[in-house]
Amino acid sequence: MLKSSLSFAVIFFLTGTIWQLISSQPISWFENIMVSLLVFLGYLFFEWTNIPFDWNKKKHKNREE
Repeated sequence: MLKSSLSFAVIFFLTGTIWQLISSQPISWFENIMVSLLVFLGYLFFEWTNIPFDWNKKKHKNREE
């Protein structure tokens, strides 16, 4: 989960930076880093919400004891 979120953010950062190099714009490092950080946190949150919660955790714990 963490590795895929980090790789997605790095790819997003590199794409933005390369795009600014190709289009002859000045590279805005702070904006690229902040947007990549937000993408990282957003994707991490998205992956975290896809993990199902075990609502019967107490029931399963009582059966094992």
